[in-house]
Amino acid sequence: MEFEVFGKTRGFKLGTYTFKLINQEAGTKTIEEVFERMKSGATDFASTFYFCCAKHYAMSKKQAIDFEEVDVADWLDELGLDKTAQITTELFKVYTSKNAEAPETGQVLQSSNGTL
Repeated sequence: MEFEVFGKTRGFKLGTYTFKLINQEAGTKTIEEVFERMKSGATDFASTFYFCCAKHYAMSKKQAIDFEEVDVADWLDELGLDKTAQITTELFKVYTSKNAEAPETGQVLQSSNGTL
């Protein structure tokens, strides 16, 4: 999810690596815990959540991480409550729609040399 703020294109990404970053920053143990803490509305956790989403986005795009958590909070202030809510909804919608169905079990894929 990309957006323009302070004259620069920035973005957030919510995915597997984001949860690793959140675990490192906030000590969460499960994806469900992240969702619950976001629903609780705790501002300290929300700040960490968006910072980790921004880091994941930048790393995925091979961009320098030229921001800190305080900068990401400033982005959100600049975007405003309505735009931030829209971004948040889209992040969770994209993540949950991609991960809504459990993977099939059983067959294991093998490469041509017989290993995975």
